[in-house]
Amino acid sequence: MKKPILWAVALIGIILVGCKSYVPETYGPVEFETTLEGYGGSVVDALMEFEFDPAAFGIDANEVHSMVMNEITISTESENGFGDFDNISFIISADGVEAANVATVKISDNNKTLTIPGLAEAEIKKFKNVKTFYLEITAVTKSEDYFDDLNITGSFNLNIMVPEKKK
Repeated sequence: MKKPILWAVALIGIILVGCKSYVPETYGPVEFETTLEGYGGSVVDALMEFEFDPAAFGIDANEVHSMVMNEITISTESENGFGDFDNISFIISADGVEAANVATVKISDNNKTLTIPGLAEAEIKKFKNVKTFYLEITAVTKSEDYFDDLNITGSFNLNIMVPEKKK
């Protein structure tokens, strides 16, 4: 009789530990400046490296569970704005963490500034021990032979998921 009770208690403990809820804390804004480089094809891209320092934004590094892109804003002074592109994607990766497309935008006009919400379903797990992460920006051009470089500035905010505090 004691064995089924012990199994039930163990199962309830596993369920309670597994049901931990998480809440977002804002990491950012993180500002950047880069160049999307054209090599004569239909894709331009840039790769940037960032130090991951949760404490700089008041987040306890030991509580980091995962990360979700909240929002990214990019700007250019180019005469055509972002009008030379069909779409732009943003990918975050880190050592030991699977890369994820965290935001994508379809370009419809020559705007010089774009604000793109992150993809809520693109939560990146195992972000707790990350020291450095990478943001890759990839843009598909409207031309199959695009040689121009596009200077951009921008900023982003991440939602760092941490355990919900019990009241």
